[in-house]
Amino acid sequence: MILDRYKPCGLEEWINSRYIHSGIRTPYDLDPEWVAQLFGADLVFYLGPSFADWREGGYSVIFLDRRLSDDEMRAVFFHELCHPVRHVGSQSELPRLFAELQEIQAGLFQLYAAMPIYMIGDYAEHLEETHAAQMLANEFRLPRELVERRLQQIAARLHKGEEEAQLARSLPDLPAARIISHSPETLKLLNKLLWISAQKGRRVHRGP
Repeated sequence: MILDRYKPCGLEEWINSRYIHSGIRTPYDLDPEWVAQLFGADLVFYLGPSFADWREGGYSVIFLDRRLSDDEMRAVFFHELCHPVRHVGSQSELPRLFAELQEIQAGLFQLYAAMPIYMIGDYAEHLEETHAAQMLANEFRLPRELVERRLQQIAARLHKGEEEAQLARSLPDLPAARIISHSPETLKLLNKLLWISAQKGRRVHRGP
């Protein structure tokens, strides 16, 4: 699979930039404790449901249920990480539709943060093989279902990029812009007209 036409969105580019500038280059660098520290959040493993608690300009804590398997825990971590990093206000105090929107955003953040496109590019030659999803699940230590969602998202983005490229190729070439230049004699005449206009309190525009 060729990823040249894949266009990351703004959120994805922001995550990628934070990762790269912090030396996160491979799936093995995506350690939840290190990533949480990178985004200013504390990580707590306990016996209970996973959730995030944060205050804008204050603390950020992600609680993970330690009864989860390693790959499930990582998937939940990248989902919950979105809330303190990108959201304002407690979901319990938000209107239902707004809270649902935040969950959708967290799902997208999860895909981008758990499987950055620049890392997936290292496996590009294997992405169309039948075992690609399982291979990436093993490499990124994530549930296969999450990996399949990411691959479907990438395929859809590539398809859109190809459609846009085909449309661009089908459009006729536009003529080059005509650059208008004036001779020295014309410029002298225009300057004289401007001077006369200034004397009369009127304005004459340059050019056609």
